Amino acid sequence: MFPSLSIPPAPHRLLTGGFLLLTLVLSFAKSGEGKSARFQNLVTPDQMLEQAMEYLLEDNYADAIPLFKEVLQNDRKNQIAREAMERAIKRKKQIEKSRIEYEKPALAAAKRHYALAEWVEAINRLQDILKRVPDHTKAHKLLVSIQKEVTKLHQKEKPNTINWFFTKGVLAYLDKDWFLAIQMWDNVYAFDPNRVFLLNDINHAKQKLEEQQKDERIKIYSGVAWDHMRKRKYVDAKLAWDEILKFDPENIEAKEGSKAAEEGLERETIRTRADEAQQMTQEAIESYIDKDFKKSSDLWARILEYDPGNDVAKDYLKRIEESKNSPKYYSAGYKPFTIPTQSSDSGYKKALDFINGERYADAIYQLEKFTRNNPDHLKAKELLENTRQTQQELAERLYKSGLTSYSQGNPGEAIKSWREALRIHPEYQKARQALIKALVEAKK
Repeated sequence: MFPSLSIPPAPHRLLTGGFLLLTLVLSFAKSGEGKSARFQNLVTPDQMLEQAMEYLLEDNYADAIPLFKEVLQNDRKNQIAREAMERAIKRKKQIEKSRIEYEKPALAAAKRHYALAEWVEAINRLQDILKRVPDHTKAHKLLVSIQKEVTKLHQKEKPNTINWFFTKGVLAYLDKDWFLAIQMWDNVYAFDPNRVFLLNDINHAKQKLEEQQKDERIKIYSGVAWDHMRKRKYVDAKLAWDEILKFDPENIEAKEGSKAAEEGLERETIRTRADEAQQMTQEAIESYIDKDFKKSSDLWARILEYDPGNDVAKDYLKRIEESKNSPKYYSAGYKPFTIPTQSSDSGYKKALDFINGERYADAIYQLEKFTRNNPDHLKAKELLENTRQTQQELAERLYKSGLTSYSQGNPGEAIKSWREALRIHPEYQKARQALIKALVEAKK
């Protein structure tokens, strides 16, 4: 037993980067709905079935199985729900049995450390077991026993003594308050350097704290990244994914997310350039009609930088060049009616071609652009709404088909369905998240 000497608390020596983390937390809190919001307001059996299969996709059997049962109470003949539930129950039992068997050596080691009052070593093994098998009953019971025993020891000690600080550190470690555990054990070691074993415990706590901070950052950055993806803020999304890759270079979700953000940014860049080219085309034509040939020529040249195959731009530049020696061509009041301009309905016709080719994202973009320039074109407005609805319905149908395939133990078909959903609707983030989850599992 060590003497009961009062020891002033030592300042902690770790920097946590708290300001950056707080900023990200506040950003995510303001960003809107989180992942769990997509499971709210369920009314119909179809909605419940979809949620149950999404739980299954997340390996959340505890929530998936009761929800499948609820679906079957409303619709006993729902074969998809029945097969998915049976598969989930079977898979859950298989996982529990194999994991419990696998954890026997770790549990035996924890019991040995417990018998020797080596609390931290015992806690480490038990917490590792529970990380792999969250409902491991024996591991839970042993942790409760450690907590009761150390609490009794702590209550017997006088406040601010060596053993009081030590047992308080053990209780903090048990509660996963690594910061407080380090602080308590720092106090003990500063007063009694002979407790060399504490260096190992302190290092364990520091590693746990670093892992916790890393996991928290990854979780926050992932939430921020998905929120930016939903809002099509691809530059910000890629920055968030890349931050995760700094902490965890092999994080498959971040790799796939960063790739998806790059693809989204490329789509947005193409659209922006097309809009700019259209605006420049209008200005170039107006400049030509106003006989400001230098401005018109410069604009056509810029258009060709965006689109080297633009025949309209080439034809205008050719006419401007030929006209230099033909002043009569530009006599006062002359209007060049034969100028090859794009048809006013060309955007509408192009959209129809895209729809026939099931390129709905391109069709919607063309129709949005066309209706902005032709606000009274009712057929185009109606077609735009119908195309949006068709795109959404097809993407949702493929997404649900993928969930069904996944719940039936066919991830390959699920991946195909989700890829097709994203081809039809590149911004359908539920399909993208499901696809990334399946790809992560396939690469394990």
